[in-house]
Amino acid sequence: MREMRLRSSLAYAVALLCMCGIAVCSAQELGKTKRERSGAALSSAVLPVPLGVINALDYGLVDDPSCSIDATTSLNAAITAAAGRKLIIPSGTFCLNTAASTLKIASTTEIQGQGATTIIQWNAPTGSPGSPVIDVLASAPGTIIRDLSIDALPAGASYTTPTYFGANPWGGVAFVIEADRFRGSNLWVSEGYNNCIGIGGMNGDQPITGRPNFVILDNIYTSKCGSGDETSGPILGHNGAGIDNGTGGGAIISNAVDVQSYFGFINDIGGGAFGSWSNISSFNAKSDPRNSPLDQSGIGFAAFSPGSIYTNIAVYDAENYGIWSDFYAYASVWSNVLVKNPQKYCVKFKGPATFNNLQCMDPSAAGLGAYPALSIDTSGGVWPQSLTVNNYNLSGQNHSFAVQATGQNNMTGLITAGPMTGVNAAYYIGSSISGLQIVSLSSKGVGYGSPAASYPWDFLGTFRAQASVGNGSWKNCPYGDNICPNGGNVYIADFASPGKRLGMGYDPVNDLFVLQSIQAGVLPKPLALNPSGGSVQLGQQSLPSNASSGFPYIPATNGAPTGVPTPVTGMVPMQYDATSHKFWIYDGGWKGVTVN
Repeated sequence: MREMRLRSSLAYAVALLCMCGIAVCSAQELGKTKRERSGAALSSAVLPVPLGVINALDYGLVDDPSCSIDATTSLNAAITAAAGRKLIIPSGTFCLNTAASTLKIASTTEIQGQGATTIIQWNAPTGSPGSPVIDVLASAPGTIIRDLSIDALPAGASYTTPTYFGANPWGGVAFVIEADRFRGSNLWVSEGYNNCIGIGGMNGDQPITGRPNFVILDNIYTSKCGSGDETSGPILGHNGAGIDNGTGGGAIISNAVDVQSYFGFINDIGGGAFGSWSNISSFNAKSDPRNSPLDQSGIGFAAFSPGSIYTNIAVYDAENYGIWSDFYAYASVWSNVLVKNPQKYCVKFKGPATFNNLQCMDPSAAGLGAYPALSIDTSGGVWPQSLTVNNYNLSGQNHSFAVQATGQNNMTGLITAGPMTGVNAAYYIGSSISGLQIVSLSSKGVGYGSPAASYPWDFLGTFRAQASVGNGSWKNCPYGDNICPNGGNVYIADFASPGKRLGMGYDPVNDLFVLQSIQAGVLPKPLALNPSGGSVQLGQQSLPSNASSGFPYIPATNGAPTGVPTPVTGMVPMQYDATSHKFWIYDGGWKGVTVN
C-alpha cells in the first residue's frame, strides 16, 4: 500500500456519478467536516434497542461538542462489554483527547451509530503524532461498523509524523481495517492525517500480504483526507486517499464518494491487494506541489494492483490526473468511466488494462494543449499484456492529443475511439511503439513519430505497407480492384466515387512494381504525372550505352495506329509501330516519322 511503503522508488502515484446511498448530497456538503455538519449541540438520546444490546450511554458516554470531556474510557469500556454482541452509540460528539486514545476493536463486535450525527472526534493535543481513530484488529473478524462519523482533525490542530505502527506511515490512517470479513456501511470519515480509511493487515510495522480478506464497504463518504503535513519521509507535504485498499484480498467497495482528498481512491501496489470497486466518485482531488515526485497527489483514482474490477467510476476536477493505471495493474477491467476536467491527463497508463466505455471531458485544464487526454508511458518496461480501450469518447478543447504513446519500450494494444466533437485532437504514437492499433470514428489526425498531426495521417520516419498475402500478376488481377485478394496492397480512393482509385503494389509474377489508375470493375482511368507543371523525369539518370535496364517505355503496336485518342488539352499521345518502324504522334490526326 502507498502508506505502507510496499513499492520501490518508482513513482507510483479513476469514479461514478454521485450516488450517495441513503442520502442525497452535493460536493459542497460532502466537503464539510463532521464537525461542520454537527451544527448545534446534538441530543444524546438513543433510539430504543432490543434487550441484551449494549448502550454506550450506560458506560458514561456524554455528548460534548466542546471536547472538554475525554470519551476514550467510556467508549473503550462499552466496546469491551459489547464483545460478541451489538453496541449502540447515540447521536452526539464524542472526543478522544489523548495521543493514545485509538479505539482498538479486539473482538468481533457490531457497532451502530445513528448516522452522520454520531461523531467520534480525534482531539489529541496539537503536536502529537498522527494516529488512527479506530483500529479494527485482526482478532475481530466479522466485525460490523455502520452509521457513524469520524473526524480525525479538530479545528486548528496539527499533528506530526505517525508512530502508531512504528516507522510505517500507515499509522496516520484515520480508520484502519485489519480484520477479515469486516463490513462497514454508512460511514463518514474526514481529515485523516494520511488515508481516511485503510484496508491493510499489520504485524508490528510490517504489512501482511493479502490480509484482511473479503472486507465489504458500502455507502462511504470521505473528505479532506491527507491533512497531515509531512516534513520528513518519502513523500513530503500532504498525501492521503479517501479509501486505500492496501493489502486487502478480495475487497468489495461500493457507493463511495470522496471530496477534496489528495487521492480519491487507491488500489495499492503489492501485498495482494485486489477487489471490486463499483459506483465510485471522486471530486476535486487536491495536489500538493511539495510532493516529490509530483504525481503523489491530485489523482482521482490510482490503481497499482492486478486483477481488480472497476465499474461506474467518475472523477471530477482532479488537480493532477483523473486515473493512474500503473504497470502492475494488469488484468484489471474498467467499465463505464467518466473523467471530467482534470488538470492534466484523463488517464495515465503506465501499464496494461482493459477500459470499456471511457468518456473524457475537458482534459488538460492546467494549460491549453499542454497534455494529452490519454497518456501511455512504456518507460517502466515491456508490457506483459495488451492495452484495450473500447469506445473511447473525447470532448473539449484543452488537450494536445487524444492519445499520446511514448517511451523506449514497445507495447501491444487496441484503442477504438468514438466521436470527438469540438476538439482539435490527434494521435501521437512514438517511433518505438509499433504494436498499438487505433480504430477511430473521428476525423482527427494520427501522427506516428511526429509531435503533431497536421493531416489526418501524419508520419515521420519510415512507413511500410506490406501485403498480407502474396500478390498475383497485374494482368490477371488488376491492382486497385476488389476482384481478388492479392491485387496490390495500397489503394487511394476518391471520396464521392470510391471505386475510382489509384492502386499500387509489387507484382512478384512479373517482377515489377505496379502503379495504376483504375475504376473498380477493371475499367482503366487516366493517370497524370505532375499535370500542373514541372519536369517529368523517366528512366535511369546517366544511362550507360551498354545498359539493359533503366529505360522509359511507351506503347507499341504492329501496324499504324487508327484509333482516336481521348483529347487532353495541351498534350498529345504517342506510340510506336513495330512493323513499319515508325514513331507516331496524334495531332488532329496521326503523324508519323520513320525510325532508321
